[in-house]
Amino acid sequence: MANYVVAGSTTVSMTIKKLIEMNLWSLEDAHRFIRNTTSYYLTSIADGYNTKTSFSKEKFVNHVIKLYTKTYENDWFGITKRIADSGGYQISMGYIPEEDIYDFIDAYIELLKHPVVGRSAAYMLSLDIIADYPVFTDVSKVEMYNRTALEKIIEYDTSNVFYVYHFVDPKLEQFWWKFTVDYFDYFNNFAIGGLVAFGRDLAFPFNVYILPLLKIINEKIKRQQFQPFTFHILGVSSFTDIFSFIVFEKFLKQVYDFDITINFDSTRAVRETAIAKRIQIFYNGNLIPVSFRSKDLHKRVIGDKTNADIVKHVCDHFQKTYNYKLDLPDTISASDLYNDNGNGSVKREIEGLMILASIESLQKTVEVYEEDAEEVVNAILSGDIVRAERYIMHSMIITNFGKKTKKVVEKARALLNSLEITLQKPTNQMIDDLLFRTLEGVQPFKLFRNKSISNQLSDLF
Repeated sequence: MANYVVAGSTTVSMTIKKLIEMNLWSLEDAHRFIRNTTSYYLTSIADGYNTKTSFSKEKFVNHVIKLYTKTYENDWFGITKRIADSGGYQISMGYIPEEDIYDFIDAYIELLKHPVVGRSAAYMLSLDIIADYPVFTDVSKVEMYNRTALEKIIEYDTSNVFYVYHFVDPKLEQFWWKFTVDYFDYFNNFAIGGLVAFGRDLAFPFNVYILPLLKIINEKIKRQQFQPFTFHILGVSSFTDIFSFIVFEKFLKQVYDFDITINFDSTRAVRETAIAKRIQIFYNGNLIPVSFRSKDLHKRVIGDKTNADIVKHVCDHFQKTYNYKLDLPDTISASDLYNDNGNGSVKREIEGLMILASIESLQKTVEVYEEDAEEVVNAILSGDIVRAERYIMHSMIITNFGKKTKKVVEKARALLNSLEITLQKPTNQMIDDLLFRTLEGVQPFKLFRNKSISNQLSDLF
């Protein structure tokens, strides 16, 4: 089954620790929650980097070790499966000066060797061309940095490392595929980034991550590598996308007879709770948005139920299911959720509850989708496209708050197209042709207007 990976594990860990200290929860209750939701947690080593000071490899390594120790020393994370993010995105965005990049690469390898960080699976340190940053307008430098990182990872150990494969544009996809082929035999598990993360709001006639995955499967078949593997999709925010992941995992197992697991990570549980003061939960079989901002508490959400009613429902559910020791009145006011009689910051016990509820909701989405996903796969394999489309629309509408919007219709059609492409078992050349025809001219980033980068990539391919 597809796995939801909780990004922001440090925040979640500190939240659980605080709830236990406040006698709102017990260690056993926390364990039960983790077992019932997801056991996958992601921490970025870049959380240890302070952009306000010069980079020191020794200080950085020590800081990350302390961060990981603080996050994972607690017993409630003893049952989790950890993943370490490499910090490659932060480098690509220019947070690390050029003169410190090699030191950062060495620090990354040193951290993988450390018993605290090394217990985690990890993403390969990959530096991509994703920002208007002077160091990364020279394609040859990008290649040099990535090959250095890859060679050092190979010298260490790749058995627990995800190879990260980016693409934002057809030429950049070829750039990364060149690395992928050169180092393919050293990695079993793969992750995809780039357009998948940054282009999710663009309309495509297929799911953009499925084509690189099909290329990886083709390469595995070519090299006779048939062992089970995991494919991780970096950065997911859409509930409708999650349905596509579940369908593809099931479909690929049938079409290619591969034992594949598709994972995805999301910061939604922490980000939306802390910044937007809202979450999305399942209520009576429907996914609904819930705001716990004081000004929104008495607004209706579904039927005659207000945001305050749903917050009360969430509290009662956690009280009953996970022994969360918090009582809220039947009629909730801002003073029940916020300090200083409703005028201050959100209360710790409320913020913690909402983070936990958001994690549970994302995992619930995976479970809700399972049945419809199975129906879609069976319908496609039997040639019943109409039936497949009906089940796709059903699931996507459920997680779009019951609304059939233009974007939902586009995503449903993209999923259906992707399944039909997969059924043909396209060659890598066919996939490349499709990528070029579809992605050429799409310009979600400033880098596409950088003629120098475009010309350098054209010279390579």
